[in-house]
Amino acid sequence: MCNFVKQTKGAAGRAINNALRMLAPFQFIEYETERFSKNDFREGQESFYFFIVGMYEKMAEDLDFFAIPSKKYDDYILSNPGVPKRGEGHGSDAKESRLRNAFEQAIHFYPLFFYEVGSAANSIGGDCSLILSAPDYEEVLKKLTKPHLRNEKEKRFAALASLGVGIEASGDAVTIRAGNKMLLGLWTLCKARNGAYKLLNYLRADYTGTLRGAPEFEEILKTLHEDNVEKLKRIKEFLDSVSPAFTFTVKPISDTTFSKWKAEFKLKGKNYFGFYSGPDTLSLGVYFGNSENISATAKLLEETDAELFTWYRGLYPERYCSFPYNKTVELGGEKRRICGMSNKAEINGPNDSDVEKTIKLIKAFRAI
Repeated sequence: MCNFVKQTKGAAGRAINNALRMLAPFQFIEYETERFSKNDFREGQESFYFFIVGMYEKMAEDLDFFAIPSKKYDDYILSNPGVPKRGEGHGSDAKESRLRNAFEQAIHFYPLFFYEVGSAANSIGGDCSLILSAPDYEEVLKKLTKPHLRNEKEKRFAALASLGVGIEASGDAVTIRAGNKMLLGLWTLCKARNGAYKLLNYLRADYTGTLRGAPEFEEILKTLHEDNVEKLKRIKEFLDSVSPAFTFTVKPISDTTFSKWKAEFKLKGKNYFGFYSGPDTLSLGVYFGNSENISATAKLLEETDAELFTWYRGLYPERYCSFPYNKTVELGGEKRRICGMSNKAEINGPNDSDVEKTIKLIKAFRAI
């Protein structure tokens, strides 16, 4: 796990810090072309990896230089401590979402630029530059024109130039240059097979991932706080004792705002247990399949384990919105509307006791 050198303040600083910590440990892979050797690509992979590390560090030190608007969001949260944050139930605060999207899109403009350039490039120049057709570069620029990125475009490209990135248009071609062989590393990531995990592996600068595909459980643990690592290891140990047939899956991502893992353990093709985690956050999920099983489990626990029942009942907040997938369950004689999208119990920010209760809950529901 990459450890950010300086502790940054504010939501944007934390987001940049998390992006850095989600990087995979550097490990090169063998790659070569007719023009460039394996050693050239090894040097390029290492150069691009540490370029990304340095970019995030510089970004966090000077948000304004990189045109990342964080202050308005931080001021809004400080003056409105009760507003719902993203991910809190189905409630939302339009202003909070808009201000968050503004700084998140600004942060991710930079990795998105390199990803789109690397993916659109059709050849490598003799100086390790990337060459695109002019129409393809126009498509790259269109993909960078998100709602919150229309302003200060010149400032962001000036920041890229300060990082040593040159953009030169000549006739029907556009050439992207950098001061060393780092664009060979970008080529390695962006010319990987177009699988479900290509973007995820790019964002993590995970060269070995381009060969492997989905990250493995142990790879995810390397990005997490040690306390949460131990909690997940404890549950994985329990699941292994239940059956050797569990399959571990990681949800692919669809855009560059990747900041948390969503992973699940399945048995015979059905969701059994999952977790949602960033470097310093963790949420556990116990899947029940349907809302009827949630009610039946509540009845079982009420009759057999009062302490576990009380804890279990507290895992389901009342939903007051009109979300169409909400379901009504019965928790100890009390009817409650809950989120019916996933039919699971969510344990947010679990301590060691919560982990043991989670295991007991799975045992009770699955009659283990």
